[in-house]
Amino acid sequence: FILTTVVFFFLAAKSFKREEFARFSLVDACVWMPLAGINYAFMCTAFVVALELTTLVNAFILANLASLIIIGCKFVMGHQVLLFEGIGALVGFAGALICTSAPADSDDS
Repeated sequence: FILTTVVFFFLAAKSFKREEFARFSLVDACVWMPLAGINYAFMCTAFVVALELTTLVNAFILANLASLIIIGCKFVMGHQVLLFEGIGALVGFAGALICTSAPADSDDS
């Protein structure tokens, strides 16, 4: 998981323009970027641990709820939710409903 974080860091860094790098402060580069990498590694590890403790469907739903939580928080806080964000949230919620209605006796392997 750490390896994917390192690889994605370089791809993300390559996508920045020079003007955007100029806006990075020392705190951004030394605190927030490593913290984002640590959080990504924690998310991936938590998904693997969740697979050991529950079914694949439940772990997948829990892993993908973050975007729905972000959209919900934007709505509750009074921020504008864009059309495609709302459509994506509805599609994600519909996918979660479909996954939860899957038969309980299905094989996860």
